[in-house]
Amino acid sequence: MSVLEVGLMDMSTTFENNLKNPDCGLSFDFNDRCDSLILAFGGINGGLHMPPFEFFNTLKGIPSKKIFVRDLRQCWYHQGIPGYGNTISQLQLQLFELIKDSEAKRVIALGASSGGYAALLFGLLLQLDEVHAFSPKTNINPVIRFLNRDLRYRRRGLALLCSPRAQRKFFDIAPLLRQQSQPIDIHLHFGDQHRSDTHHAQRIAHDSRVHLHPYAYDKHLVAAHLRDQGLLKPIIQKALKLNAP
Repeated sequence: MSVLEVGLMDMSTTFENNLKNPDCGLSFDFNDRCDSLILAFGGINGGLHMPPFEFFNTLKGIPSKKIFVRDLRQCWYHQGIPGYGNTISQLQLQLFELIKDSEAKRVIALGASSGGYAALLFGLLLQLDEVHAFSPKTNINPVIRFLNRDLRYRRRGLALLCSPRAQRKFFDIAPLLRQQSQPIDIHLHFGDQHRSDTHHAQRIAHDSRVHLHPYAYDKHLVAAHLRDQGLLKPIIQKALKLNAP
């Protein structure tokens, strides 16, 4: 076994160990020699509505490089990630450099709930190719969410408003979509019987780059639901264009 092969194997082992470590804010594996990259963002509780290791285990066999980001400070990424910046803008620069180092030609972002918000935000800021957001938040302004009867994470919403690091221009995805005209495919997956999730999806549905995927489901955990139905893996395979000629 060559030194390069040993190094790549070590990277994969480190990545898997980091996924199991809830105190690790960012982990990556560029072991796969393909030219695609999955950039996945954890939600408020750390995962994509399933343990991160279980999520990536579901995607085993899909050729892709991987980056997984956790919001350890539980502030919709507005306080950054330890070791990778203390604001959205600083984290954006660090992710840009990581993506560049990966040498990937196609990059997709994934996330659920607040991680779905991050996938949308960084997908636009980093000008990625495609975003799949599951039950995403498209406006995290606590005042607006309160007026829309979205009462989850009220204490963390107050902490967000009080944070000197918060960049309010990034609270709402809708104006960011209007400001940025790059071609990007945005896919929103949500349960159409869940009032709040439907509202968050429909408020940016007017943009031609946004594609809605409603499911007959009444809970917030649509990513886990799709996994259990055997639908999550095909969604990611299609996003990576693995079946393209």
